[in-house]
Amino acid sequence: MRYLNNIISCISSKKQKNNVFLLLINLMLLTSLNCLEIEDNIPEKQIVPDSSTSIISTDDPTSSLLQPEDNEPFALYEYARAVTLLRAAEYYQAVQQFDKVLRIHPKLHKAYIGRAIALSHTNQLTEALEDIDKAIDLVPEYAATYNARGYIHANNQSSELAIADFLKAISLNPAYPEPYENLGFLYHKLGKTTNAQINIEQAISLYKQLNNYQKVESLSKILSSIKN
Repeated sequence: MRYLNNIISCISSKKQKNNVFLLLINLMLLTSLNCLEIEDNIPEKQIVPDSSTSIISTDDPTSSLLQPEDNEPFALYEYARAVTLLRAAEYYQAVQQFDKVLRIHPKLHKAYIGRAIALSHTNQLTEALEDIDKAIDLVPEYAATYNARGYIHANNQSSELAIADFLKAISLNPAYPEPYENLGFLYHKLGKTTNAQINIEQAISLYKQLNNYQKVESLSKILSSIKN
């Protein structure tokens, strides 16, 4: 929310209009985190382990006897904490928390995506891309993985790779708004205004279908600024 407010106030001031692009990068981070939202199959009330159901330590020899689905409630609880740290830009702590998640549930592909984003912000690009590869190995056709990798490439000045990943995400799930949004921001950075407008308009349309009017409002203001 803090980034969105900054964007809106920046756009409303003609003197600060040149800073719109910098703020778009902040918004790209927010959209990239949407791929880490807790899925529908997780109970609305988070399962918090108590003293009688504590997380089994990796030092416990019986831990290998547990199947991934047995560990899942605990992994999802720790995963939610990791995402919170990532959203708060506590990147080093987020990496450690995602490490914990993956020790509990090594096949939770979204945890690899989250750790990849956190690692990219701690200048560990090689490790970040390795995590993306692991996520793809686990779930090859998951659009959010490519959207996250596109975000990582975009922030590391690899525009062509980023565009390819955003387009891959769109091809896998054309109803997924985030890659259109990120692609629009990247095209704006590259000075391709028409392409930027087309993709942001598509993102707005999809957010409307999802009844996400906060996104619709913020992107509409950004789109207006780009057009002007």
